Amino acid sequence: MMLRPGHRTTGSLKATIMRARASPLRQRLIRPETPCRYGAFALMAAIPLVAAACGGAGLTSLAKLANNQDAYAGTRISTTGVVEQERNPDGSRYYVLTDRTQDLVILQPNQKARPYLRRSVRVTGLFQVNPKRGRTIRIQRITTQAP
Repeated sequence: MMLRPGHRTTGSLKATIMRARASPLRQRLIRPETPCRYGAFALMAAIPLVAAACGGAGLTSLAKLANNQDAYAGTRISTTGVVEQERNPDGSRYYVLTDRTQDLVILQPNQKARPYLRRSVRVTGLFQVNPKRGRTIRIQRITTQAP
């Protein structure tokens, strides 16, 4: 407790400090049920809801990646689709993630994508855009999903 210059206290300084510590205002500030603490919990609970509203629990659609690829280039994304196999002109195979509107992205490395051929999956990885190869996702995690 700070005293103004010339302020006189009644009783001992220790008694004045003890009264300040026991004041109703101070007690409200240190109780766990104060509105401020509830507000903090409400804010923490709202964060996942906001994230879900901005793209379905952190998912970025293949259409968004196709239409705004430069904005996502170099970022870690999660998306869903079906793994399909394609062939290069030289006969080598590669795997793509595609959706119903045929937006697609190349999945790398092949050995991570191969076991999920023709299955609905959720992929998390680094999204990149290469002028020669197109849109790619370097797979960090891939899991099956209900169609």
